[in-house]
Amino acid sequence: MEKRSDGRKISREALENYRFQALKLRKKGWKVTKIAEAFGLHVKSVSRWFVKASKYGEKSLKSTKAKGKEPKINFEEWKQIISWIKEDATTYGFETALWTSKRIKELIKMKLNKTIHISRICEWLKRLKISPQIPNRQAKEKEILLHQ
Repeated sequence: MEKRSDGRKISREALENYRFQALKLRKKGWKVTKIAEAFGLHVKSVSRWFVKASKYGEKSLKSTKAKGKEPKINFEEWKQIISWIKEDATTYGFETALWTSKRIKELIKMKLNKTIHISRICEWLKRLKISPQIPNRQAKEKEILLHQ
């Protein structure tokens, strides 16, 4: 007996096409087993399509993108974090004025009581085109001249 696929290895677009083709074949009188065999899919998968279409309408067979997990930090909180990192890190008790991902993580824990992985912070900063900032350095001779 040949093993049938449940469709997980088939692209979303192709599966959507299969679902609508299956509906057309069903309307022409094809049996579920024959439709499943034609697409190389398991009978239960194809049967689920028909149940869903009869229950929620044919549009319910359109592909949808999985929503994914809710973000730990919402848009308003990110805006608040941006306002905090516009100030020196010393304002929040850090030794130097520079912000690092680790310091931003600590600030989020301190102010929002939320834990977020450093990789997420780096990803977020990169998306916002906020790059690590290095303080302007001047030659010591120039500093001396400026302060005279």
